[in-house]
Amino acid sequence: DDHRFGHGKAEPLAGIGQTLFIGASGMLLLFEAVPRLFKPVPVEQAGIGIVVMLISIALTLALVVFQRHVVRKTGSVAIDADSLHYTSDLLINASIILALLLSKYLGWHILDPVFAIGIAVYVLYPATRIARTSLDILMARELPDAERAQIEAICLQHPDVRGVHDIRTRSSGITRFIQLHLELDGDAPRRHTHAVAVAVAASIREAFPDAEIIIHQDPVLSGVKLIAEPWDLGEGGYQVGNFPPGWTEWNGKYRDAIRDYWSGKGGSIAELATRLTGSSDLYFSDGRRPYASINLLTA
Repeated sequence: DDHRFGHGKAEPLAGIGQTLFIGASGMLLLFEAVPRLFKPVPVEQAGIGIVVMLISIALTLALVVFQRHVVRKTGSVAIDADSLHYTSDLLINASIILALLLSKYLGWHILDPVFAIGIAVYVLYPATRIARTSLDILMARELPDAERAQIEAICLQHPDVRGVHDIRTRSSGITRFIQLHLELDGDAPRRHTHAVAVAVAASIREAFPDAEIIIHQDPVLSGVKLIAEPWDLGEGGYQVGNFPPGWTEWNGKYRDAIRDYWSGKGGSIAELATRLTGSSDLYFSDGRRPYASINLLTA
């Protein structure tokens, strides 16, 4: 499929096309009706016109009822626009019958343009709504706030989800696209976090059956032990003791002090005592405790 994400845009394009056609019809109706307000024209052949309009109304009404049913089930913008088109036909036909009757039997010729203007206004207003909906889909407008809040609530219902952010949504045709980031325990195994994401996606899909869902798994590191390796990276590269609070460090000075003392290279007792008691010379000044030192003998 060369248009994996594009087929859904055909429907709003069709909706815009229908809206333009309906809008042009409404404007033409206004253009023809307004002058007749000032110069009413008698209607001729009223009987034939009424019979034709009744047949047209019966057929169109059956089609509109079916289209409304389809729109309720699918939310199709194109069918909604097409239904509006045929609904306008119904109103036009009904107004024609009424205008024919009133003009023929009561001589109220001015009602013909009055009904025409009313129908034009009725058709133009919902046409703008359908055009707006179609443009929203083409421009990837976010889902309504209520639906986004529902998605967030579903995510937070899972006991292993600590938070959710960057919820991005859009719709294309009847399909909703949902992307989000789950905040999960940074110490949890990958298999477990994947299972959590699958469970959350299944819960979202229960609420939005036609949705395509992408979930990113973000580890929460606030409770994770961060260990730095302050090895030499050139001149000034050895930065043991200089990492910010929250970090622990592989303490190479502890290793060196133990090795020197054990091998009899003349390491000082004071240096050994400092390393054994937590290297306060490295960690006390910035408020870190002795557990900031990861003591090692070899690496």
